[in-house]
Amino acid sequence: MAYAVVESGGKQYVARSGETIDVDRLSLKEGDKVTFENVLLIAGDGSAQVGSPHIEGAKVLGHVVEEFKGPKVIVFKYKPKIRYRKRQGHRQWYTRVAIDDVVGPGQAKTATKKAEAQERPQAAKSEASAKAQEEPKPKAADKPAETKAPAKKASSATKTPSKAKKPSAGAKKASETGKNKKAD
Repeated sequence: MAYAVVESGGKQYVARSGETIDVDRLSLKEGDKVTFENVLLIAGDGSAQVGSPHIEGAKVLGHVVEEFKGPKVIVFKYKPKIRYRKRQGHRQWYTRVAIDDVVGPGQAKTATKKAEAQERPQAAKSEASAKAQEEPKPKAADKPAETKAPAKKASSATKTPSKAKKPSAGAKKASETGKNKKAD
């Protein structure tokens, strides 16, 4: 079974055809195709090809399965004798990629031709269905010109006045006791 070591996000991953790898978050949606072009090593059938640093023309093809958060990591900062303690959690985002094919440097041209041949009939069908569903749009000249009146701003007179704060129960008692003392 052939496998490759690919680089993504400054990290190296072993990619085998038919398996999944979890890489740092990629800005792709679920189902999008992924091509890893930074292939460091291809091995299989008793031989290995090592790049310096990358193998020219080698690719690893796959598609995005999902995005997910990894396990929680607790970051705890502590300084003795000064009462400083800070506890913080972090969950890293990852992208799960299913590996479809490991393509060597000589196989790259044939693999891309096969992929294009598979996509052509699907693209032609989708374009034809999109044209059939499209309705003619009215032109701007056919529509009468509409004028909008500027929106009126609400005046401050229409706003309800804010209510004055009521004194709290403790403040009432304090003022009553103060009155009693003055009367004596």
